[in-house]
Amino acid sequence: MLNRRLRVLRVAAQAIGCLAVFYGYVFWRIRPELFYQQKPHVFVLDLPFFRGFAARPGGIVDCVAAFLSPLLAWDWLGALMVTSLVALICGATRGLGPARAGADREAVCLLPAVLILMVLGQYLHPVSLCVGLGVTLLGANLYARLGTTRVGVRVAAFALGSLVMYFVTAGLYAIFACLCGCHEWQVQRRRWFGAACVACAAGLPYAASWWPFDLILRDAFRGLPLPAVEHWLSIPSSTPQAVAMHTAALTFPLVAAVLSSWRRQPATQAVSSPQDASDGRGTKADESETKTWRVRLAVPAAILLLFVLADLVAFDSAKRCLLEIESASEQRRWDEVLAWAHELPFPDERAFDPRILYCINRALYFKGQLLDRMFAYPQACSTPSLTLIHEDIDTTAHLTPQQCSEIFFDLGRVNESEQMAYEALEQCGNRPEVLKRLAQIYLIKGEPEAARRFLALLARTLLHRGWARQMLQQLDSDPAGPAPWLAAYRQIAVQRDSVGDAGNLERLLQGLLDRNPHNRMALEYLMAHYLLTRQTGKVFDNRHRLNGRDDARYPRHVEEALACHLATAGRKELEDHSKLIGPETWQRFVAFVDAERKSAGDPSAAFAALYPDFHDTYFFSLVFGHNIASLGAARRPE
Repeated sequence: MLNRRLRVLRVAAQAIGCLAVFYGYVFWRIRPELFYQQKPHVFVLDLPFFRGFAARPGGIVDCVAAFLSPLLAWDWLGALMVTSLVALICGATRGLGPARAGADREAVCLLPAVLILMVLGQYLHPVSLCVGLGVTLLGANLYARLGTTRVGVRVAAFALGSLVMYFVTAGLYAIFACLCGCHEWQVQRRRWFGAACVACAAGLPYAASWWPFDLILRDAFRGLPLPAVEHWLSIPSSTPQAVAMHTAALTFPLVAAVLSSWRRQPATQAVSSPQDASDGRGTKADESETKTWRVRLAVPAAILLLFVLADLVAFDSAKRCLLEIESASEQRRWDEVLAWAHELPFPDERAFDPRILYCINRALYFKGQLLDRMFAYPQACSTPSLTLIHEDIDTTAHLTPQQCSEIFFDLGRVNESEQMAYEALEQCGNRPEVLKRLAQIYLIKGEPEAARRFLALLARTLLHRGWARQMLQQLDSDPAGPAPWLAAYRQIAVQRDSVGDAGNLERLLQGLLDRNPHNRMALEYLMAHYLLTRQTGKVFDNRHRLNGRDDARYPRHVEEALACHLATAGRKELEDHSKLIGPETWQRFVAFVDAERKSAGDPSAAFAALYPDFHDTYFFSLVFGHNIASLGAARRPE
């Protein structure tokens, strides 16, 4: 009895220690909030919402995942939720038999934590996977507890369990069926029944795709392959690696159960009596016990080593950086956006994706640094990285509807912001930030009843109900508008649609300035647009918009653009306007021109020579078309 208690305490301490390390790793290294950024579930507390899940196989798992996913919005709570699900999976794996296969094999039940940690390191959304796998393993454990009941009872139990498990977990039912088949084959010694269970793993989902659910084959096996993703950063950096980790996490309990069954003693083998066990073999038993304790002491160190190896092999630090930038931008934490921008993984092509550069430029504007420091960060000329608005509005609506809704809203183009918000709802579902934006748009447009529809939906959610109810209370007390910022915003908002200019950024920004010359964002974005499209002449022609005096100091990059323009203009124009530019800018411009002449005719050599000292200047991007080191001179304009 004492040895049994010590063994239980040792196993519990070992499991708690490893799960504590797992929790700390997820909290500090993975940051669960970044999963919420990819897929912010809106869980609504009403019956119609539940009915939508109950009408298809796997809907119950999806419903539970949708309920738990908002917890990822808080790092500590999300890490606790994921760790609890992993503890459930490890415990259910242990219940399938690995722990009874010998003292040296007890650590097997903790290996799913390592595999799921690798999945987390790839930033594949973990909740649906962990919930589905946990439910599947619990079902297999319940089936294994039937013991040695009659074969008819076991067949009926498997048939009923199959129907329930497939409806609850969809394609993950295949793991349940294979585990039941393994139990029947190896433990109960009913080979024909075990083979029939394994056959059902593929047969039942295939049959369900025809009747009664009428599903396509991928939906019938949903949960086994990698799920389809919506967020562009949810796409794995390496699909083969992600598929291998996902598959390993799903199939490991089955492999562990098979190996455990092979190590079992047959049920008919006689068990030695206690007298025989101790008669003349005390020394050998002591040696075996000593060896066992050595193995037990080595288990925690081995698991920690596997955690470290999993981090080295699977953790996608580049994707974390990009997700941090997008998450901080959506929540308007501008200092964090710029801090993470310095960590961008330049060898990764996603580091200079227009959607990342858009977040950086937006942060620079709200920090008052756009025209002074934008080229201190990655920039690519002649790309829609400033606003993500394309000339074809349909392309804009297809590629980046939510981001364009935000930028249209900030600029004052309310109707275009509304259109893009609805496009985002159509493509990505009920994202909370889009629902909030639509409510604000209708308040600005003086349509409080339309705003109430979105506020009422948010008021029934778990995570955003406080904000929505506060807005509804303010709306009840002041139907004209529940927030003081509405009056200030209506001064810059366009009251009428401007036909045909939504895809022409220059005309759009000029129209905003013509209506309200004090629209600071439209002004700075117009000048930044001229810089990125290398139109230094238009920077010169519109300099009066920045201030009313020629002797006033211009932002740094505007001065650099003016220097480039005046250097190619006539001598008289240079003499008349040379005082527009500070002496430091002139000195740096002259140094840049001299350094470029030394490498004339060799773009690659010029890029390498000029990059260390001038990559943060407009001169450099004007000549090479970008300031991204990993691209080199490949994008040098003709």
